Amino acid sequence: MPKSSLILTAVSMIALTACQAAPQSGEQSMPKNPVPLVEQAPVDGDRLSQLESRVESLETQVTQAQPTLKKVEAMETHFKALSLELDRISETYKDQPVVAVAAPVAAPASKAEIKPEAQKTEMPKAKPTATAKKETAKPQPKKTESSVAAVTSVRIGEQKGEITRIVLDTTKAAELHYDLDNGEGLLVVDLPGNKWDAVKQMTLKNSPMVKSFTGTSDENGAHLILQLKQTAKVATTARLNPSGAYGHRVYLDLVPSK
Repeated sequence: MPKSSLILTAVSMIALTACQAAPQSGEQSMPKNPVPLVEQAPVDGDRLSQLESRVESLETQVTQAQPTLKKVEAMETHFKALSLELDRISETYKDQPVVAVAAPVAAPASKAEIKPEAQKTEMPKAKPTATAKKETAKPQPKKTESSVAAVTSVRIGEQKGEITRIVLDTTKAAELHYDLDNGEGLLVVDLPGNKWDAVKQMTLKNSPMVKSFTGTSDENGAHLILQLKQTAKVATTARLNPSGAYGHRVYLDLVPSK
């Protein structure tokens, strides 16, 4: 082959190679390391089910905690009532005058020698405390308007067979609900729709079952909170219609838990 043909062939190959290597106009070169597309993860059904189970568990725990919260509130009300009673007793005896007792003499003095102040010296009368034996007294319901549902008195007494009966006199027929907690030694009796119009606090020394009680009322009704001396169980509850000298009543029987 002549040298001129060889040179022409070489030039043609160089030009063809240059055309293939150069990028075409309007085209963009792809990056050497393209970013992979991120696919959106599908919704995890198991995880959603776990979240729903946790929410239901929390709701159940809140519901189960309601009785305990109610007992704590009852105990707080009981302690507040005790504190108010102690403050009242303290204020009662704070301003009482001190009476001086004269020394005994060998012979009594005549009436003319006795000063009027000495003749009328009296010891101050103490107000009755909450330890009065209230459960043995006959019921004396307060006069309350018939249009108002209220608890007017509390009676606690002993029956045969180690039964302690708690009777509440009411102005109208009432429903009775109770919550007994032997762990805390508390019995809470609720009368929805009633107000408390009886003695608010009392300590019972002679009752084998009840140590003391406190009566309160709020927008939910009347509440009787009893502190027990021993573990017990509720034997029966009943509602009685007016009969003889008694009006509407509800009662609850407690017996020792053996």
